[in-house]
Amino acid sequence: MAPKEESFDFKVLLPISTFLILNKFVDSKNTTTVFLGRLVFIVVITYVFSIWYFTYTKIQQEDNQEKVKLESSDISSLKRNGAIAKAGLRLLKPYISPAISSYVKKLINTAEELASKEYVTAAEYDSLQVFQKVSKLGISRSVISVGHMLLGIYKPLIVSSVIALTWLFDEPVVRIYVLGETEASDPWLKRPFRVKSLMAGIPNSFIDKTVKSKNE
Repeated sequence: MAPKEESFDFKVLLPISTFLILNKFVDSKNTTTVFLGRLVFIVVITYVFSIWYFTYTKIQQEDNQEKVKLESSDISSLKRNGAIAKAGLRLLKPYISPAISSYVKKLINTAEELASKEYVTAAEYDSLQVFQKVSKLGISRSVISVGHMLLGIYKPLIVSSVIALTWLFDEPVVRIYVLGETEASDPWLKRPFRVKSLMAGIPNSFIDKTVKSKNE
Protein backbone atom coordinates (compact mmCIF):
# COMPACT_ATOMS: atom_id res chain seq x y z
CA MET A 1 0.00 0.00 0.00
CA ALA A 2 1.44 3.36 -1.05
CA PRO A 3 1.75 6.22 1.45
CA LYS A 4 -1.18 8.60 1.52
CA GLU A 5 -0.81 11.99 -0.10
CA GLU A 6 0.83 14.41 2.29
CA SER A 7 -1.25 17.13 3.92
CA PHE A 8 0.10 20.42 5.14
CA ASP A 9 1.60 20.06 8.61
CA PHE A 10 0.63 23.12 10.61
CA LYS A 11 3.34 22.27 13.17
CA VAL A 12 5.77 24.11 10.90
CA LEU A 13 4.16 27.33 12.14
CA LEU A 14 4.94 26.64 15.82
CA PRO A 15 8.62 27.72 15.82
CA ILE A 16 7.76 30.88 13.86
CA SER A 17 4.86 31.68 16.20
CA THR A 18 7.10 31.09 19.23
CA PHE A 19 9.73 33.50 17.91
CA LEU A 20 7.14 36.18 17.15
CA ILE A 21 5.61 35.85 20.63
CA LEU A 22 9.02 36.07 22.30
CA ASN A 23 9.97 39.05 20.18
CA LYS A 24 6.70 40.88 20.90
CA PHE A 25 5.84 40.13 24.51
CA VAL A 26 8.93 38.89 26.37
CA ASP A 27 11.61 41.11 27.88
CA SER A 28 14.93 39.62 26.79
CA LYS A 29 16.88 41.68 29.37
CA ASN A 30 15.01 40.31 32.36
CA THR A 31 17.32 37.95 34.29
CA THR A 32 14.41 35.73 35.37
CA THR A 33 13.31 35.36 31.75
CA VAL A 34 16.83 34.40 30.68
CA PHE A 35 17.07 31.86 33.51
CA LEU A 36 13.74 30.30 32.53
CA GLY A 37 14.88 30.15 28.93
CA ARG A 38 18.01 28.26 29.95
CA LEU A 39 15.97 25.93 32.15
CA VAL A 40 13.50 25.13 29.36
CA PHE A 41 16.38 24.47 26.97
CA ILE A 42 18.17 22.10 29.36
CA VAL A 43 15.01 20.18 30.31
CA VAL A 44 13.77 19.80 26.72
CA ILE A 45 17.13 18.78 25.25
CA THR A 46 17.68 16.28 28.07
CA TYR A 47 14.24 14.81 27.40
CA VAL A 48 14.82 14.63 23.63
CA PHE A 49 18.21 12.94 24.01
CA SER A 50 16.65 10.51 26.49
CA ILE A 51 14.00 9.54 23.91
CA TRP A 52 16.67 8.99 21.28
CA TYR A 53 18.76 6.90 23.70
CA PHE A 54 15.71 4.81 24.58
CA THR A 55 15.00 4.34 20.86
CA TYR A 56 18.58 3.19 20.25
CA THR A 57 18.46 0.66 23.10
CA LYS A 58 15.17 -0.74 21.76
CA ILE A 59 16.74 -1.12 18.32
CA GLN A 60 19.62 -3.11 19.81
CA GLN A 61 17.27 -5.27 21.86
CA GLU A 62 14.95 -6.19 18.98
CA ASP A 63 17.84 -6.61 16.50
CA ASN A 64 15.65 -6.80 13.38
CA GLN A 65 17.59 -8.77 10.75
CA GLU A 66 15.41 -7.83 7.76
CA LYS A 67 17.57 -6.63 4.85
CA VAL A 68 17.29 -3.00 3.75
CA LYS A 69 18.91 -1.46 0.66
CA LEU A 70 20.69 1.80 1.37
CA GLU A 71 19.63 4.62 -0.94
CA SER A 72 22.29 6.90 -2.43
CA SER A 73 20.79 9.77 -0.44
CA ASP A 74 21.27 7.78 2.79
CA ILE A 75 24.93 7.15 1.97
CA SER A 76 25.59 10.80 1.09
CA SER A 77 23.83 11.95 4.25
CA LEU A 78 25.82 9.52 6.40
CA LYS A 79 29.13 10.70 4.99
CA ARG A 80 28.15 14.34 5.42
CA ASN A 81 26.91 13.87 8.97
CA GLY A 82 29.97 11.83 9.84
CA ALA A 83 32.23 14.69 8.73
CA ILE A 84 30.12 17.19 10.69
CA ALA A 85 30.18 14.98 13.79
CA LYS A 86 33.97 14.64 13.60
CA ALA A 87 34.38 18.42 13.31
CA GLY A 88 31.99 18.97 16.22
CA LEU A 89 33.80 16.41 18.32
CA ARG A 90 37.11 18.19 17.78
CA LEU A 91 35.58 21.51 18.84
CA LEU A 92 33.85 20.08 21.92
CA LYS A 93 36.65 17.73 22.99
CA PRO A 94 37.92 20.06 25.76
CA TYR A 95 34.43 20.20 27.30
CA ILE A 96 33.40 16.51 27.27
CA SER A 97 34.68 13.47 29.11
CA PRO A 98 37.04 10.97 27.38
CA ALA A 99 34.38 8.25 27.78
CA ILE A 100 31.78 10.25 25.83
CA SER A 101 34.38 11.22 23.22
CA SER A 102 35.36 7.56 22.76
CA TYR A 103 31.72 6.48 22.47
CA VAL A 104 30.94 9.14 19.85
CA LYS A 105 34.02 8.12 17.85
CA LYS A 106 32.81 4.52 17.91
CA LEU A 107 29.40 5.58 16.58
CA ILE A 108 31.01 7.63 13.79
CA ASN A 109 33.26 4.74 12.74
CA THR A 110 30.32 2.32 12.76
CA ALA A 111 28.23 4.69 10.63
CA GLU A 112 31.06 5.13 8.11
CA GLU A 113 31.55 1.37 7.91
CA LEU A 114 27.86 0.76 7.24
CA ALA A 115 27.75 3.55 4.66
CA SER A 116 30.12 1.49 2.48
CA LYS A 117 27.59 -1.36 2.24
CA GLU A 118 24.76 -1.75 -0.26
CA TYR A 119 22.51 -3.74 2.08
CA VAL A 120 22.23 -3.50 5.87
CA THR A 121 19.93 -5.08 8.43
CA ALA A 122 16.88 -3.15 9.62
CA ALA A 123 18.54 -2.81 13.04
CA GLU A 124 21.65 -1.30 11.44
CA TYR A 125 19.52 0.96 9.23
CA ASP A 126 17.50 2.21 12.19
CA SER A 127 20.68 2.77 14.22
CA LEU A 128 22.01 4.89 11.36
CA GLN A 129 18.85 6.98 11.44
CA VAL A 130 19.40 7.62 15.14
CA PHE A 131 23.05 8.52 14.51
CA GLN A 132 22.11 11.05 11.84
CA LYS A 133 19.40 12.70 13.94
CA VAL A 134 21.45 12.82 17.14
CA SER A 135 24.56 14.15 15.38
CA LYS A 136 22.55 16.99 13.84
CA LEU A 137 20.80 17.68 17.14
CA GLY A 138 24.04 17.68 19.10
CA ILE A 139 25.95 19.98 16.76
CA SER A 140 23.12 22.49 16.28
CA ARG A 141 22.33 22.73 19.99
CA SER A 142 26.04 23.09 20.81
CA VAL A 143 26.29 26.03 18.42
CA ILE A 144 23.17 27.60 19.97
CA SER A 145 24.61 27.12 23.47
CA VAL A 146 27.92 28.73 22.52
CA GLY A 147 26.06 31.61 20.88
CA HIS A 148 24.07 32.11 24.07
CA MET A 149 27.16 32.10 26.27
CA LEU A 150 29.12 34.48 24.03
CA LEU A 151 26.36 36.84 22.88
CA GLY A 152 23.78 36.46 25.63
CA ILE A 153 20.90 35.82 23.21
CA TYR A 154 18.28 33.49 24.64
CA LYS A 155 15.50 33.34 22.02
CA PRO A 156 17.24 30.59 20.00
CA LEU A 157 17.24 28.47 23.18
CA ILE A 158 13.45 28.54 23.31
CA VAL A 159 12.83 28.25 19.57
CA SER A 160 15.25 25.32 19.21
CA SER A 161 13.51 23.60 22.12
CA VAL A 162 10.15 23.97 20.37
CA ILE A 163 11.63 22.62 17.13
CA ALA A 164 13.20 19.63 18.89
CA LEU A 165 9.88 18.67 20.50
CA THR A 166 7.61 19.48 17.56
CA TRP A 167 8.81 16.73 15.22
CA LEU A 168 10.36 14.26 17.67
CA PHE A 169 7.42 11.86 17.62
CA ASP A 170 7.05 12.19 13.84
CA GLU A 171 10.40 10.46 13.33
CA PRO A 172 9.84 6.97 11.86
CA VAL A 173 12.21 5.15 14.24
CA VAL A 174 10.64 6.89 17.26
CA ARG A 175 7.16 5.96 16.05
CA ILE A 176 8.23 2.33 15.59
CA TYR A 177 10.21 1.74 18.78
CA VAL A 178 8.64 4.21 21.23
CA LEU A 179 5.02 4.48 20.05
CA GLY A 180 4.82 0.89 18.84
CA GLU A 181 3.54 1.70 15.34
CA THR A 182 4.16 -0.56 12.34
CA GLU A 183 4.37 -0.41 8.57
CA ALA A 184 0.92 -2.00 8.49
CA SER A 185 -0.54 1.00 10.34
CA ASP A 186 1.28 3.59 8.23
CA PRO A 187 3.14 2.92 4.93
CA TRP A 188 5.44 5.88 5.71
CA LEU A 189 7.18 3.54 8.18
CA LYS A 190 8.38 1.22 5.40
CA ARG A 191 12.16 1.09 5.15
CA PRO A 192 13.98 2.86 3.57
CA PHE A 193 12.07 5.79 5.03
CA ARG A 194 10.80 8.51 2.74
CA VAL A 195 11.43 12.14 3.65
CA LYS A 196 8.30 14.21 4.13
CA SER A 197 8.29 17.77 2.85
CA LEU A 198 7.46 20.32 5.54
CA MET A 199 5.50 22.40 3.03
CA ALA A 200 3.66 19.47 1.49
CA GLY A 201 -0.08 19.77 1.15
CA ILE A 202 -0.21 23.49 0.42
CA PRO A 203 -2.74 23.86 -2.42
CA ASN A 204 -1.09 24.60 -5.78
CA SER A 205 -3.57 27.42 -6.33
CA PHE A 206 -2.29 29.14 -3.18
CA ILE A 207 1.35 28.76 -4.30
CA ASP A 208 0.54 30.01 -7.80
CA LYS A 209 -1.25 33.09 -6.43
CA THR A 210 1.63 33.83 -4.06
CA VAL A 211 4.26 33.58 -6.81
CA LYS A 212 2.11 35.63 -9.18
CA SER A 213 1.58 38.41 -6.65
CA LYS A 214 5.34 38.66 -6.05
CA ASN A 215 6.05 38.90 -9.76
CA GLU A 216 3.51 41.68 -10.32
